[in-house]
Amino acid sequence: MPSALRVETSQPADAIAAQPAPAQPQAALATVTSYKELIALAQAKRDVLVKLALEGQMRPISFEQGRIEVALADGADPGMIATLSARLQLWTGQRWLITVSGKPPEGMTVRQEAAQRQQDAQAAAHEDPLVRAILETFPGAKLVNVRLRDDAVAEPELAPPPQEEDDE
Repeated sequence: MPSALRVETSQPADAIAAQPAPAQPQAALATVTSYKELIALAQAKRDVLVKLALEGQMRPISFEQGRIEVALADGADPGMIATLSARLQLWTGQRWLITVSGKPPEGMTVRQEAAQRQQDAQAAAHEDPLVRAILETFPGAKLVNVRLRDDAVAEPELAPPPQEEDDE
């Protein structure tokens, strides 16, 4: 025979209903202090549209808390400014003013700068005596990829495996 569950409280039902619900923990809001951090935040939020626009359609002119000035690259979507402002408000919890510079765009986009660094690294690798010797030794060989390690953490040297002792 099932037993009935009875709950007794020292407070009347009206007092219990009037109490505020426990606060749900809010997700931590992001803090952005540079254009590079903004790109990283868009990547962390998996917002590919904004990340690609920041890298390829905009050139940063000035950046301060709550305010960004950019120059749009040729063919850039001007509607991306409103999208970026809305995303920043969502991610940081504050309003951001994003203005488009009236000056003609100078410099390169982040994507163009990365491509330029890659080309420079490729050219420097071709000048390396060891690479040149390898390319001369193997006719038809090409230098296919050069990895830049300026932002990467250098891999630690691996210790040699312990030598096994002979039982002889």
